[in-house]
Amino acid sequence: MRILRHILIAVIALAACLRLPAQPLVNLGLVGVGRLPADSFDQLGAGIDTLGGIFSGMWLDPATLVQNSGTISATVFGLPDRGFGDGLQDYHPRVQALSVAITPYYGPGPVAQNQIAFANTGTLLFTQGGNLFTGALPDDTNVLTHPQSLPTGIGLGKWSLDPEGIAPAAGGSWYISDEYGPFIYRFDAMGVLQNILPLPDAVIPRVGTNFPRAINYLTGGLSSALDSGRHNNRGMEGLSVTPDGKRLVA
Repeated sequence: MRILRHILIAVIALAACLRLPAQPLVNLGLVGVGRLPADSFDQLGAGIDTLGGIFSGMWLDPATLVQNSGTISATVFGLPDRGFGDGLQDYHPRVQALSVAITPYYGPGPVAQNQIAFANTGTLLFTQGGNLFTGALPDDTNVLTHPQSLPTGIGLGKWSLDPEGIAPAAGGSWYISDEYGPFIYRFDAMGVLQNILPLPDAVIPRVGTNFPRAINYLTGGLSSALDSGRHNNRGMEGLSVTPDGKRLVA
């Protein structure tokens, strides 16, 4: 419900910005609730993957905002994280496109919880070199360039990705932040990895007592006083683009 409320506030605020000068944002409380059935399948097809968590990261396309007869509609892109089981499944990271329609209710309650309607309209899987990414733990410590699962493990040697933030880029491409790395990846409109934005070496997770220490994306990081880099489970949690579109904020 908290996620839906945040979506509602964002949609209404953006809709107001499109037609009015800047105004103070007034919190009207909870004016809409919507639900997605837990057994919904995404656009890959029935029996493949349930829709699952879809808002580890979220971006609302302001160009799609429409207000008609009291209903506000928009397209929202949701980013699931690494999937079920805390990295113990070969879940394939993806972006979900959803159409959202909100008809706010400002009267007294209780009322039916149907003011927000969702529909999953598209599913885009991330790939690298023709191979899917995995949400499985990056337990191949022999690979030092990026988080990767063991070929003999659940992830079958795929690049490990725990996506947490999403921001749009030119030509329908995406910036995606990764908690495992931490890295910022750029994927094209077809979900193919294009490049990795370089980050300061100080955030790369390392373990051990001897400089420069060993890179370890699974257990490395500030889990003890001797390690360095990002803390375990505290990588790149979110992304945004500045209003002028010139800067990416992580």
